[in-house]
Amino acid sequence: MDDNDAGRHQQWHDQMAKAFQALASRVSSVEGLAAAAMEEAEDAHQEAQQAANVLYQNNISV
Repeated sequence: MDDNDAGRHQQWHDQMAKAFQALASRVSSVEGLAAAAMEEAEDAHQEAQQAANVLYQNNISV
């Protein structure tokens, strides 16, 4: 491997490292969005459960 080949090989490694960093950043963002969505879903589920309990306690059928 001569200097040109070594330079291209290093450049390829650098590009791959940048691509993986970008991918990791996107995955982290998606994980954050998923966690927020799960929290919202849990909140909505709790509210629906509370509403169902109120209806049940007041003997209201839907």
